[in-house]
Amino acid sequence: MDFLHLSDLHLGKRMHGYSLIDDQRYFLFDVVLEECRKRKTPLILIAGDIYDVASPSAEAMDLFSDFLDSVSSLGIQIILIPGNHDSAERLRYASSFLRRVRIHIISTLEEARTPIEIGDARFYAIPFSRAFDFREVLGESCPETLAERYKAFLSLLPIAEDKANVLLLHAAVSSSDSVLLSGSETTYVGTSQILPSSLFGAFDYVALGHIHKSYPPSPNSFYAGSPLKVHIDEAKERKSLSFVHVEKGMFQIESVPFSPLRDLVLEEGMFEDLMRRRNDKDFVAVNLLDGVLVKNARERLQKTAFPHLVSLHNELPREKGAIPQAEARKSLSLHEDFASFYQTVQGRPLSPLMDRIVLEAEAASEKEKNA
Repeated sequence: MDFLHLSDLHLGKRMHGYSLIDDQRYFLFDVVLEECRKRKTPLILIAGDIYDVASPSAEAMDLFSDFLDSVSSLGIQIILIPGNHDSAERLRYASSFLRRVRIHIISTLEEARTPIEIGDARFYAIPFSRAFDFREVLGESCPETLAERYKAFLSLLPIAEDKANVLLLHAAVSSSDSVLLSGSETTYVGTSQILPSSLFGAFDYVALGHIHKSYPPSPNSFYAGSPLKVHIDEAKERKSLSFVHVEKGMFQIESVPFSPLRDLVLEEGMFEDLMRRRNDKDFVAVNLLDGVLVKNARERLQKTAFPHLVSLHNELPREKGAIPQAEARKSLSLHEDFASFYQTVQGRPLSPLMDRIVLEAEAASEKEKNA
């Protein structure tokens, strides 16, 4: 059985104020659909976080609706689940109708108990679930820990003995006590939130979502990762599509790299050198190596060299024995701290009016604190 494994689309997301909707449209239509059409892919799995927020914009919802329509017109089936960023209630709107065109939206644990048979594989889809979701299915015997809840629920699933068993899941899974996070992760993943990969030994392949890096946390599971780079620590990564072939007892993943509409790139160098470079297309993060603060560096670089500048970092030398910045700030008043911050960012001191406003705010804060 062949399929494409996607996750963490985060439709509607903005990066440093820039809308990514055009980039996401390009990914879905010019990358995903074109590659699926070329390969005659029969099925797409989407492992949660379809949208970036629980109440997505009309623009994001229209984009996903158009994508589903196009997928259906190609005769491709879809199985998808909500992630922790999605509203399960919103996502399952019209799900019974969509099932007629073989778009399967599994949004509750009760629905997850019934597998979907496609070809020579049996698919199980478990949406992102919280304690009360498990209590609705497991009743008073619902365990206290997350791992035990999943173990109890998994025992209810009818695992096939003569077919490949594939699980679609949005969760933190690991064979150790940690997961590989990237800077685009928005929530801390503690050890109590990590599911041991040993829970899923009955499955031939576990199609995971939730973690934005693409990697296998265990021999039979794989994180497809998020399709677009949205943090500087992802700049040097090469994103790819994960096409999976699964049979009873084995699977193979073919990673197909793709070029995004706009990449996220890192530019490093001296300010004057960077001003002579030009990148009109991509999102750019800059690391200045001058060793001194450059006045209005961000505005000047954005105007002259990098219109889609998303971040700027100054590599400033630290004197031997210098007090760490966090410690030094403890001795500053609110007014001194803000004035120092403004000087660093803007390259100039506070104006008399701004200085007076900050002093008044500091006085009001002290008055409220002592009331």
